Amino acid sequence: MQRKQYIAEEKDACAIIGFVDKRGRATHANILKTIEALKKMAHRSGDINDEGDGCGVLTDIPTPIWGERLERAGLSPHLAESRSFFVAHFLLPFHARQNEASVLATVRAIMADNDVEILVETEGETRDNELGPLARAEAPLFWQVGCMLRENDRRQGRGRLFTLQIDIERAVPDLHIASLSFDSVVYKVRGIPDLLPRVYPELLDPRTRSVITLGHSRYSTNTLPTVERSQPFSLLGHNGEINTIERLRSSGRTLGIDSVPGGSDSQDLNRIIEGLINLYGFHPMEAMEMVFPAIHSQVETYPEALSHVYDFYRWFFPPSAQGPAAVVSRYGNLCLGSVDALGLRPLWFGESDYDYFLSSEKGVVDLEQTIGDPRPLAPGEKIAIVSGRGKRAEVLDYGAVQQRLVRFMEGRFNSKGVPGTLYRTLPDFMAEGSVLNKENRAGSCFKLGTRQALPENGLKGFGWQRYDLDMRKTVAKSGVGVIGSMGYQGPLACINHQALPPVSEFFKENVAVVTNPAIDREREAEHFSTRIILGDRPSVTSGTGAAAVGLELKTPILFGCPASPDLLETHRQTAHEHGSALLEEVLDFFTAQGRDSVRAATLDCTFDPQEDLPAQLEALCTEAIKTVQNGAVLLLLDDSASFADGRVFLDPGLAVAGLCRKLEEQGLRRSCSVIVRSGAIRNLHDIMFLLGLGVDAVVPDLIWETALMFTDDRLDAGRALSNTMNALQKGIEKVMSTMGIHELCGYGRIFSSIGLGKDLAYWFSCQNFCTGKEHGLTLDELRKMGLLRYELATASEQQKLWKAPRRNPKAGKILRSVAIGKTGYVQMKEGLAELDRVAPTGLRHLLGFVPQKNTERPALEEVDISIGDHAMPLVISAMSFGSQGENSFRSYAEAARKMNIVCMNGEGGEIPDMLGKYRRNRGQQIASGRFGVSMELLNS
Repeated sequence: MQRKQYIAEEKDACAIIGFVDKRGRATHANILKTIEALKKMAHRSGDINDEGDGCGVLTDIPTPIWGERLERAGLSPHLAESRSFFVAHFLLPFHARQNEASVLATVRAIMADNDVEILVETEGETRDNELGPLARAEAPLFWQVGCMLRENDRRQGRGRLFTLQIDIERAVPDLHIASLSFDSVVYKVRGIPDLLPRVYPELLDPRTRSVITLGHSRYSTNTLPTVERSQPFSLLGHNGEINTIERLRSSGRTLGIDSVPGGSDSQDLNRIIEGLINLYGFHPMEAMEMVFPAIHSQVETYPEALSHVYDFYRWFFPPSAQGPAAVVSRYGNLCLGSVDALGLRPLWFGESDYDYFLSSEKGVVDLEQTIGDPRPLAPGEKIAIVSGRGKRAEVLDYGAVQQRLVRFMEGRFNSKGVPGTLYRTLPDFMAEGSVLNKENRAGSCFKLGTRQALPENGLKGFGWQRYDLDMRKTVAKSGVGVIGSMGYQGPLACINHQALPPVSEFFKENVAVVTNPAIDREREAEHFSTRIILGDRPSVTSGTGAAAVGLELKTPILFGCPASPDLLETHRQTAHEHGSALLEEVLDFFTAQGRDSVRAATLDCTFDPQEDLPAQLEALCTEAIKTVQNGAVLLLLDDSASFADGRVFLDPGLAVAGLCRKLEEQGLRRSCSVIVRSGAIRNLHDIMFLLGLGVDAVVPDLIWETALMFTDDRLDAGRALSNTMNALQKGIEKVMSTMGIHELCGYGRIFSSIGLGKDLAYWFSCQNFCTGKEHGLTLDELRKMGLLRYELATASEQQKLWKAPRRNPKAGKILRSVAIGKTGYVQMKEGLAELDRVAPTGLRHLLGFVPQKNTERPALEEVDISIGDHAMPLVISAMSFGSQGENSFRSYAEAARKMNIVCMNGEGGEIPDMLGKYRRNRGQQIASGRFGVSMELLNS
């Protein structure tokens, strides 16, 4: 059956606007137009109890007003015109206002320590009575401070203000710094745009004038409305979400850029850009291009000079700010507009008689005032507007911006050259196959353990299950991952005491919310990239140390040298066909780059389960740190020595989490890459888990060896390996796509654990559920598990791999018996309860009700289970038409009518003849309003 879908224009995201006066004249009208534009886009902002979600404007410093304040304080009003004069806007949240005196004193002391002279300050210059009841009850203190910084160089002065901001945040994390700048100030409220001039009298003062004004009105699905989360921040207003915020924050930490205490994704995006500018000297255009680069597939077609610019940006700072994003920003006299590489949030550029503007919607300026039709920015596109007081605005399109990027790069490295070399593929002398020569391989400085093909005993020791082996067989033969119609039937790892699951089994990926849409892998194929760069990261200057060396591969999955030397060439060819390489090729490459130090090192990732596990983990991390300090840029964690001499593999997830944590603490994470070679990598889940924890590449050599187990006359080794690689590669992209991620460098710790002990959960820095002082998988339990693994792997008798019980067919049989009238509800209830008791798979199967003691149970007819006008507090949950078909779709609605309960329709709209038929019992899903939502649906 065909249904007409009514797709409404998307209007469920933040409103952003930027106005730049074309003549370089500061006007009060510029600010009023910005606020008026926010009012026109009110449908793009949230609303809670008719109070709004939050909004704000970023304007020039109102110099005449500050001049008057200085004069009243007995100082020269001309100080406000000084290049050393800056203004800070602080907001002290309501819950911290009781500590107002000590907070302000602390900030004053920090400013004095940073050689800042406070000239004049004001408190409470707001009309909080104009706010709504909720906002008024939690109104912050507005503290304005006019200061002088003893610094003649404006660029260095901005860097010092950034450092001052960090110092204040560390000392007083409760204090929100709205702005701290030589050029601009931010005013924001928890409320609607109409409130801005009513709450801040300065915005009504004609002396408050601006050349560049930014405005933002908030629509948040993830955080409660607070004035601290309202935008713009110090640099930007952001419409969208950063799906990769964990990885963005992690990338920032490795550069010494701290996140905002308790900050949102947009605040931390703002902070990263600030850090790139002020700590590393990048121009704002460069910083924005690093954060939101051009589409990588287009970069490959750029001229060589420009392509090298993007190579360096990606190498220096992986583009880890991914997600639907449109941004307007201001730094000094520069206004920038940007859209992410997927273009999932709109940003329009237009021109009126007196202004240039960037906006979420093109209708914010009346048609009769525009010069030409506004145009939307393309995915990844930037527009820069250079202006300033008395300077006519200059518009730089994306081509002109990119020309500036090339000049910036040439100016930075012209005399000494880029500090390092990045190889897109293995150099010719490596591609010829240096590891294929047996003598060369035997003489390699890397004594890699040769992992022989293991019997099921060894596989079981590594945590393999029958499901894993069956998966490898299907994938090797077909090249397609297995999708079971009823899903995985096994129990959670925390309640599975038979399978010896690795730590990865205790983790589950967090679910993306509707505002972070999944990406269509097929339609957006050109945007997807799983490329990695192995080696160390470059600096922004050519130092005296060894130059950085990077090797770019198209995938993080490497091939190991096989147990059978006869298959070495097959492995090598298959690896190169997929843009990968042999592990020994990578190691030899970095060895060849070495000078006076070892550039690559192998670390034994096994432990003695008879000894203390935490101590051995710390020893591994200490060894790794010393190795990197001595010049290694590539670390290989290798557990091929497992199940010999009493040693067992150290869980790769724990090893990676611990090592990356320690390297980051020592400021060494950018100095090296980490590769894991482990027999405990069994499937796609394990690979994504390790990549999310921070590993740069994996060598799942047992996946390759098990794939070769299924070769026959119709399936040769090359095809089995290629099929397996194809399935894993597609799987990585599918996992990324479900979380709205299109480049692998953005995939981070977007998962949580269930049932880890507190000591083990500490190492992973992830949210952990269902643990306690005496429960959960602890480090000592992991050690004891190692003893059992060794015993199983070395047992003389054959061990069978654990197989998950087939729970779903049993449940289906019970339900079918009821459906055909053979049994009734009581029998169904008892049968399912017994199944939960015998074969629990989820936490819900272990939960129950605590009976109330000494209470007589009322008769069933005496119990009222109605809720409102409905018979029972039951809801048939939302399932879209496409997920169930027409018969079920209609049957659920009819069943809800007969039982007088509620049934949700799900995403995708409604069958036309059902509209309005079930008003009492039908709930219509609106969500983001993107699919099947029409006025007919809303009115029904």
